[in-house]
Amino acid sequence: MEYVGHSSHNVCFTVRAANEGRHASKGHSAVYPQAEDAFAVYVLEWDENGMKFFVDDVLGLEFKRGDIAVSPWPFDKPHDLLLNLAIGGGRGAEKGIDGDIFPSRFEVDYVRVYQ
Repeated sequence: MEYVGHSSHNVCFTVRAANEGRHASKGHSAVYPQAEDAFAVYVLEWDENGMKFFVDDVLGLEFKRGDIAVSPWPFDKPHDLLLNLAIGGGRGAEKGIDGDIFPSRFEVDYVRVYQ
């Protein structure tokens, strides 16, 4: 799940996979009016059949086994959880970076992982 500052109020959901030189992805973005102004609950429900991404209980993307042509299914193995603040990059800097945003804060209230 990703938020890009120059695309106000949009939250992007993307699944990317690579195996044996093949790359595939599926994504969707959804309007979330409070993206810059309030805490939200971001949820990833992940099981053997696929993944569902939510923001405040609203489904943003459903990704099912077989939605992308990568075999074997790469999501049967353990993965790491990464929380990241990136400024710039391919998407973030495509319209330049406004120096007036600094200093900025990246706040996370809590993280829960269930198995």
